Amino acid sequence: MQVVLGSDGTSSVPTAVVATMARPGPGEFVQDTDEQIAARFTAGDAAAFGELMQRHMGAAFGVAYGVLHDRDDAADVTQDVFLRLSRSLPHMRVQGSLGPWLYRVAMNCAIDRLRQNRRHTTVNVDDERTLDRALPDPGIALERIELRRHVFRAVSRLPEKQRIVFTMRHVSGLSLEEIAVATNCATGTVKCHLARATRRLRELLEPYLDEARREV
Repeated sequence: MQVVLGSDGTSSVPTAVVATMARPGPGEFVQDTDEQIAARFTAGDAAAFGELMQRHMGAAFGVAYGVLHDRDDAADVTQDVFLRLSRSLPHMRVQGSLGPWLYRVAMNCAIDRLRQNRRHTTVNVDDERTLDRALPDPGIALERIELRRHVFRAVSRLPEKQRIVFTMRHVSGLSLEEIAVATNCATGTVKCHLARATRRLRELLEPYLDEARREV
């Protein structure tokens, strides 16, 4: 599979601006805001918490996985994040989306878990197909297992911030805005990390990409 990345290492991200500005027509279902769901939960509606989990769990997991590169650890962190939310929600003043709070908690919890593990993060082999779609050379579809392993090793050798942002974007599938919130960085800084990660991956993979080109 071939995917072309932009010069800044990013791909286009759909926007929800039009959807949020559109007035719902007759009979259309309008979802409650996080603020409304939180109010229902605080009032005793236990099912409301499930709605919050369904809405935010995927992104929270993506944040954790971007740091840890281990699905089991990321799942544990995500569970811990929502446990903390359930305990904190009755005392919180929710205004707007809970996303920023959840993503930052997920980021902090994942970093704590990483320190506890005291091991280097690596790219999970289970994510081969996903990572293939984010490879920095659009002219080559790297299908050989040996070359894929070089890719995983190259990602693992990226500086921490670049590795985290690259994985959040291209493996976890988070938007630039979600990554910015989780890492407490400006969107422009996220784009900069992605661009640098892409350039570095090209450098690290160039010997293997040259070999693949000769065999095509």
